[in-house]
Amino acid sequence: MPSMDELNWMYGNLFSQGLGGLTNGWYWSSTTLSGYYRNYAKNFSTNGEAIFSEANQKRQSIRVRPVRRF
Repeated sequence: MPSMDELNWMYGNLFSQGLGGLTNGWYWSSTTLSGYYRNYAKNFSTNGEAIFSEANQKRQSIRVRPVRRF
């Protein structure tokens, strides 16, 4: 999964230009809140960001976008 920096780049350079097959909605990032079971996500509908707790993560419908090939 992309980091928040990578998601912000994707939003500004791909999504805003209609590229990359990205759609409106939330995308998970690999960025975590240190010491907690919380992950950051980016909303491509509003350009907003949020931190989701472990409990909230299970109830959310959030997209995953791979960015690297192994």
